[in-house]
Amino acid sequence: MADRRIQKLEASVVNRIAAGEIIVGPSNALKELFENSVDAGSTSIDIAVKDGGLKLLQITDDGCGIVKDDLPILCERFTTSKIKTFDDLTSIESYGFRGEALASISHIAHVTVTTRTKDEQVAWKAQYLDGAIVPRGSKPKPQAGKVGTQITVEDLFFNVPSRKRAFRSPSEEYTKILDVVGRYIVHCQGVGISCKRQGDPHPTYTVRKEATHIDRIRTVFGPNVANELLEIKFNAKDRDNGVSSESVEEGKKIGLRKISGFITNANYSSKKSISPVVFVNNRLVTFDALRRALSQLYSGFLPRGGHYFSYLSLKIDPQNVDVNVHPTKREVHFLFEEEIIDFVCSQVQKALADVDVSRSFETQTIIPGVNSTPVITRVGSSGGSSGSAKRVYEYNLVRTDPKQPKISSLFSTKTQQSTPSKAPRTSIPLESEFELPSESLSELSPDSPALPPSSGESQKTNEDATFEQNSSNGFEKSPAVGGVKSPTPRRAFLPTTLRSIKQLREEVKLNAHKGLTDVFSNHTFVGIVDYNKRLAALQYDVKLLLVDYGAVCKELFYQIGLSEFANFGAIELDGETEEGISVRQLLQAAVNVKRNDGEKITDNFVDETIEMLADNAEMVKEYFNLTFTPPTASNSNDLFIKTIPLLLRNYMPPLNKLPGLMYQLGTAINWEIEIECFRDILTQLALFYTPEPISTANTEKQKKTNEQEDETDSGALAAARQNVRENVEIILFPSIQKRLIAPRSLAKDTVEIANLPGLYKIFERC
Repeated sequence: MADRRIQKLEASVVNRIAAGEIIVGPSNALKELFENSVDAGSTSIDIAVKDGGLKLLQITDDGCGIVKDDLPILCERFTTSKIKTFDDLTSIESYGFRGEALASISHIAHVTVTTRTKDEQVAWKAQYLDGAIVPRGSKPKPQAGKVGTQITVEDLFFNVPSRKRAFRSPSEEYTKILDVVGRYIVHCQGVGISCKRQGDPHPTYTVRKEATHIDRIRTVFGPNVANELLEIKFNAKDRDNGVSSESVEEGKKIGLRKISGFITNANYSSKKSISPVVFVNNRLVTFDALRRALSQLYSGFLPRGGHYFSYLSLKIDPQNVDVNVHPTKREVHFLFEEEIIDFVCSQVQKALADVDVSRSFETQTIIPGVNSTPVITRVGSSGGSSGSAKRVYEYNLVRTDPKQPKISSLFSTKTQQSTPSKAPRTSIPLESEFELPSESLSELSPDSPALPPSSGESQKTNEDATFEQNSSNGFEKSPAVGGVKSPTPRRAFLPTTLRSIKQLREEVKLNAHKGLTDVFSNHTFVGIVDYNKRLAALQYDVKLLLVDYGAVCKELFYQIGLSEFANFGAIELDGETEEGISVRQLLQAAVNVKRNDGEKITDNFVDETIEMLADNAEMVKEYFNLTFTPPTASNSNDLFIKTIPLLLRNYMPPLNKLPGLMYQLGTAINWEIEIECFRDILTQLALFYTPEPISTANTEKQKKTNEQEDETDSGALAAARQNVRENVEIILFPSIQKRLIAPRSLAKDTVEIANLPGLYKIFERC
């Protein structure tokens, strides 16, 4: 190891290493030569290729040509006419600037240059190898020729056999050349371009210099793309071209001068991916960040697996752009990259949204007399199949059916319990003319199906939720809360004609969230996660969701109230007297809880509330089946509640919340305005019917140690949980699946916590 001293590499070795870094393949060599022709002001460029560019690569233009005196140093490294000082890089707008392209090519190929300027009478020809004219010491030779330059590259990589063997086939390299040429054809308006194989009479690409951008796109990418194009235009200096002043100011702020180009509309969708054609300051670049942003944007417009086409030319302040970041100049860096990407995407989205009023779909013509064969056929017991079914991968396989009931429902006490003397026997209301079917969603504007993130905390459905939390402290043991007994007779269905109710029903439709409604219509109930926060887990497709079932049930009962308005069944309450349950005792129990919480309530609140309920007793009886019986002679200052509305068959609301309902009827109802009155009463009935939270331990229990825990309380807690679990799983969520139109407000109460593809990525199985 002692003899391995550091030494300086020979110039020929250095140049050959640098050439292999800059010229990766024939397409890179062509790109460098093509850009030189464009920088020379050419209006016509002809390209000839043999064996994928490995044998021959020739480019002929009609540009300004090369001065004879510059030919001796033409292929030397770092010789250029584009810049003079390093500071010139901050204002450069040409393609080339380093002076390495021709030098690198001459170190790995034989290069011949024939050129003529307009001031000379003849053309001059010179041959190069390893950066110098050959034979050594010779001078350019005169010959006949047109104004312009022709560069011929022969035997590319002749002295780098390992690189030459790495190329698969000439046809593959020619395809790469066509990809590069095609992108410059689209961008270089005013330049006629042709590209062909050497000896082929018909060029692969040919375009006149007068051709428009759309004609050029049609030539390269075909008519299917060209017929579905939308133009993207933005100019920070042009306020009269449909560009808002806010956009102009934003563009100037981030140094974006101009955007021009074309994108395909939503009617175009290709199975083959086409990389975006992106030019930054007339320089062809691979802009991966913009490509990802556009792909994400188009995913909302195209079907799954569909691809778009885009050609975008960005003009950015040159002082904000660093072009010297990659040997092949395929990348550039610039300031405000994220802001420019967002701005470009906003312009693209605006263009797509402006024309997104119709879609075209391909249809298959059915030939009469020909029987169609189903794509998927049932597999027989023998394991054979008469057709081939499309494979569903395990990470996308849905293993549940939302329409199939659970076996646990067959053994539930909800379906097996006998009717005791105090059990609710309810009158069954007829179906309302106001249904909430899934078909009504066709009238809605589609919302984003994505569910917004949430903290996972259960949101309170009302500021008076303390009645639910404190039920065990105040109302559960209150003597005012009685049981239930025989129902009232069923009455005939009466369709409502009230304008206020129709308006409230219309509000439900207008506030509907299509994506959430589909989730609740096609979910599979998994189980209750937290009884105190009222959180339940649902499966929808391959997603696992966490929902606040308190908020969902509140919305369900509100919509049922609108649907069955003035046609409710009745639950008859059994109090200490035949009149029913004393409203005064209910209100007094609620007032005691409120005062214990520190609220100030006037002494005459109970009397005023009883008087108000008595004044409106006829209305609430007719519309809501809330029956308040008039006071008897011995109890002239009291009122009795006899019946409450039945909103859902086989479901009994928590009667310990009855004092809270009476309190809310006295404080939370606007009795003066009809529509507000109906909305408030239906909201309070929905809160009354919503299952209450079940705490794991109340304040008194928290003071006990584990050894002193009361087994009776523990058993009551388990029974309460079982009752809520059966109500939610067997009665409420099946009704939610059939009847609920989910409003937008439920989005904050629904969170995706896992999905099957994501679990497979982590665990590789599930």
